[in-house]
Amino acid sequence: MTAQPPSHPNTHTPAVVLLDYSGTLTDPTGPIDPELSMRPVSTPARKAIVALCQMKVTLALLSNTHHGQDRRRALRAAGVHDAFGDRVFLSHESGRRKPDRRAFQAVLDALGVTAEDTLMCGNSWLKDVAPALNLGMRAVLIGAPPQLPDPLPPAVACIGDIAHLPPLLLTGQPS
Repeated sequence: MTAQPPSHPNTHTPAVVLLDYSGTLTDPTGPIDPELSMRPVSTPARKAIVALCQMKVTLALLSNTHHGQDRRRALRAAGVHDAFGDRVFLSHESGRRKPDRRAFQAVLDALGVTAEDTLMCGNSWLKDVAPALNLGMRAVLIGAPPQLPDPLPPAVACIGDIAHLPPLLLTGQPS
């Protein structure tokens, strides 16, 4: 499957990159950190976050969580919390879980941005990408889940892992 640049036009860098946590910023096969009670931010994700910050992209996090799963702790442990600041949106705090479109809309409203200026990056077609597309966002899908539309909508790119996101935004092509 060939990755398509997730932008209209291809050179448009989004104002906000909205990231999922589990499986996007983490290694889905990695061990759970006993101190965090969740998988930690992976090294490739940490490097991608730093690169996105150097590109002056505003980052936000939207994650389905349960009480006690504060992703901010994992972001702090990885040294990237400042990249997100107060732009961390957790379902156990908002009462809205992905794929509920209201969870996405609440993020857009809180950040004062439009869907057209926002790129969603996640590893689930159903929970991350499809609802983002329905609101008018562009999206990047991490990995290749088995049930994908064929062909992919033009507002979607697929990349193998988060490390390919900064080059995709810079050049329109994954590295």
